[in-house]
Amino acid sequence: ELDEGGGPGVDGILSPPYGLSMPQISGLLRCHLNATTSSGIGWSVQEQYVDKSHITPGKMRFDLKNALSDPNSRVLVNYDRSAIGQVGGGHWSPVGSYSEKQDAFLILDVAKYKYPPVWIPTERLFDGLATYDDCGLWDFPSAQDKLSQEERMAHTEEGYAATMSKLGCQKELRGYITVTRT
Repeated sequence: ELDEGGGPGVDGILSPPYGLSMPQISGLLRCHLNATTSSGIGWSVQEQYVDKSHITPGKMRFDLKNALSDPNSRVLVNYDRSAIGQVGGGHWSPVGSYSEKQDAFLILDVAKYKYPPVWIPTERLFDGLATYDDCGLWDFPSAQDKLSQEERMAHTEEGYAATMSKLGCQKELRGYITVTRT
């Protein structure tokens, strides 16, 4: 019988720990992009975790501006919405442009039902990237397969914490991913 999937507690992304981490997105990009090229063209996928003790807003600005100016590159950012003045937690968005005059990046695909694309000043974007994903590392995918339906649907703080513990969640920094055609 074909499982059509989808929905809370069924779909892997809509079940704890919800969403995708930096290593998961990087892995998906490497797998998909390099599997779809028959012309010998490959893709480089570079992760940059934003740790305030090792990277500055200037370095982030430099990396993102360089990628945006290269027609063979794209940038995805993983940020905490609350750090940039939005409601919610972690989110992935592509970066569309940079304004030198405003020193701001255009963040696309923020959630059209809630937020339109938005210009975010470099310092504020940096603050949103320099946050932790509470379950950025975990026993993927086998731990999720071991969750009961009750654990997948945990709606209490205590139930959710127990589920995160069972998944083996570890905090991991957020950041950005640059994809470049090689």
